[in-house]
Parts: sequence; C-alpha cells; structure tokens
Amino acid sequence: MNGRRYGWCLMAAWVMIATSVLGCATTEKLTRDFFMKDSGLKRKLAVLAVTDPLHPKDNILNIMADEMIKRELQQNNRLILVTGKTVDQIQEAEYGGGAKAVMNEARVQGVDAIMMANIADFEVQKDLTGIIGFRSETPILTITLKIRVTATEDGTLLVDTFRSGQVKLADYPDKTPNKLSSYPKNKFIDCLNQTISGLMQDLAEAVANRPWVGFPSKIDGQKVNLQVGQDVGLATGQELTVIQRGPEAKSVDGRIYNMTGKAIGTVKLAEVGSNSSQAQVVKGGPVTMDCFFKTRD
Repeated sequence: MNGRRYGWCLMAAWVMIATSVLGCATTEKLTRDFFMKDSGLKRKLAVLAVTDPLHPKDNILNIMADEMIKRELQQNNRLILVTGKTVDQIQEAEYGGGAKAVMNEARVQGVDAIMMANIADFEVQKDLTGIIGFRSETPILTITLKIRVTATEDGTLLVDTFRSGQVKLADYPDKTPNKLSSYPKNKFIDCLNQTISGLMQDLAEAVANRPWVGFPSKIDGQKVNLQVGQDVGLATGQELTVIQRGPEAKSVDGRIYNMTGKAIGTVKLAEVGSNSSQAQVVKGGPVTMDCFFKTRD
C-alpha cells in the first residue's frame, strides 16, 4: 500500500513539474510572439485638450485634467507628446468634419495615435444613510473621465474606455453645490489622480505594445522622407517594411477604418536626423502616400 501511495505521489509530482515547465514555455512563447514584436522605438501621440460638455463654463476641471494627463504621459519613455498644429486640426475635424484630411496630416507628421478625452461625469452628492431616517454625511466627489485613442495607421480604436475617481469632501457648500470653484483644488487633483493613472496605463500599453509604424511625409522617386528620426530611436542603415494601406471599411458604429494591407517592399534609412529621416527604396514598391512602414520582424 505504501509503495502504491509513493508511486501516485511520484506521478503527481512529475505532472506538476511538467505542467510548470509547459506553463513557463507557453508564457515565454506568448511573451516572444506578442510583446517582443515591439521594436522599442518611441511613438508620437497627439493629445487633445480635455473637453467637458457637462460644465462648459467651469473649465478649471478641464484644465487640470489636461495638465495632469500630459504630465503623466511625459513620464512614459515610450511616448512623445505632439501639440500645436496637428492637435488643432484634429480637433477641428472631430467637431466640423474633414476627419480623413486631418488623419492624413497627422500621418505626415509622424503621429502614431490620437487621443481625445472628456469629462463624462462630474457629481458631488451627499451620502445619505440610516436605518429609520436619513442623516447627512460627508459628501462624495465623483469624476468620470473617458478616453478614446485612434491609430493613425488604419483608423482603428486602440482604447475606448472610462474610469472614475471618488474622494470625500469636507465643508460641503450647500448654497452652491454645483460650482467647481467652491471646492479645494487639491480635492479635484486627488480625484483626477485616481482616474487618470489607470487610464494612462491602458493607453501606454495599447500604443507601446503595437509594432512601430512610420509614415512618408514626402516622396521623390525612390527617395522617401519621414518626419521622425533620432527622436523616436531610428538609426542609419535600418530597414523598414513597406505596407500598402488596405481598402476603407465602416465599423458597426459608423467609424471609417482601413482593412489590413499587404507588404509591397522594403526601404533602408540612408540619413537620420534629430526629427526627420530619408529612406531609399531597396526592394519592391512603388511607395505612395497611402503606404506606411513597419520595423522588420
């Protein structure tokens, strides 16, 4: 009996060891196949100013959220924030049409993804509790922030989510419960911190775990210019695969995106400056403004 029990224990031990080894191998394969496809190059990200359709006049919340989002992203060494003309044009397209032209402009400037954010909910509410009657307790501040990140490569959504933060407020101003200026600034910062930290982690992972993508800014025969260079980590002699962007399609929610394209050639970086590069077509082609580049596997 003892020998049989010993045999079962030995078999169980072998099964556990084998499962562990296979599990580690599977984890390694997943890591290699998914995460290791990332080239390590930085990405340009255009971040639009935070909007708040619920409180258009009380813009202090928007300003704080905008500053905190950009500060959080600047600490990520895989992302480069883009502001100015590109952001203005993208914002104009979002509210006034012409999104296709704006997306093309973003590609020319080397922008990998575009992020829009808005205050989806802001509420200060008394927490009323009690068994028989209700009693007033410390009010709760709730801020819900929503972000939507679109890939300029093909128009697909990388992130479309929201998170909420909550903090308790002391000295609730009964007479002006909906005025943002009635509350201490640090309370909003605490609440936004809860919300933003999680959202920015989602964003950074979604953008950085995708293969690096570059776009032509100018084409002259076999020579191709890019509006990125040493700033994103490119180096002279590096070869990039040329992908022809696929045909347009429409998602169920009406968004326009491009279907998966096919590889049509290779370019080699001949000159790499601080924020621009020039590549030479070495295989296949022709390269057009509808193409984009990926690091070679």
